[in-house]
Amino acid sequence: MVLATANSQGELSPLERGFHADAACGSHGDTKKYAEMVGRPRSSVQLEKQAARVAKSCTCNFSDLQDKARHLSEIHSLPKECWKECAEYVVAQGLSVKETQERVNDGGEGAVVREPRAPYVAGRSDSALRWVPQDPAVNRRRVA
Repeated sequence: MVLATANSQGELSPLERGFHADAACGSHGDTKKYAEMVGRPRSSVQLEKQAARVAKSCTCNFSDLQDKARHLSEIHSLPKECWKECAEYVVAQGLSVKETQERVNDGGEGAVVREPRAPYVAGRSDSALRWVPQDPAVNRRRVA
């Protein structure tokens, strides 16, 4: 907790703060109470925790994810089975936050639907399947 409360000059990235918040709150911890203790808005803490949870599912280098907290928090709304693939795709393709939001919400322009690899949560599965661009050259470079 000292790490988070002593971070008054902002040395920690949003993703690092998210890792700390996730560890401090646990899976069912009180985000509101934690946010009050560190003096940050609850909504910011929640988004950072979501980003950290998605980042934990990835095999990307942490340095590649450092500036992707907003991207990762958007991916968090997809089924957990999609997080790793989608986050690694965002990093590999250098998508913006807006492009990530579009792909999460409606599949994004120029995307094709492919068969799911794992069971998906009803209501979100359609957008979770539209991450593979139509360009075969991009598909070969894409992180598996």
